[in-house]
Amino acid sequence: MSTFMTRYMPAERLTAGYGAMQLIQFFGGAFGVAVAGNMLDSKIASQKPWNPLWLGSGQAYSNAYFILFIVALLAFVVYIRFYAKAKRVSYIQSKSNCQMKSESQ
Repeated sequence: MSTFMTRYMPAERLTAGYGAMQLIQFFGGAFGVAVAGNMLDSKIASQKPWNPLWLGSGQAYSNAYFILFIVALLAFVVYIRFYAKAKRVSYIQSKSNCQMKSESQ
């Protein structure tokens, strides 16, 4: 993330960008713990198992980890889509730069 910020943010806004990134991380940590606690404490989560691979007791923990797995899987899919798009844009830009250099010679 630091490399991304230094590459794409103007130098005069870099400190504000790092501050905003830290703030988002702190909020994510605080809300993540609160949401996980509520998932474990919920009556709905402990009544029936949502995880098809879990057959034992402790459904609340199984359900919480199942939900976290789904969220991680979605984050991975979003990352792959953005990474592929960034690679495509980078390839197109480098190709157009090569064409511009060859035309100028």
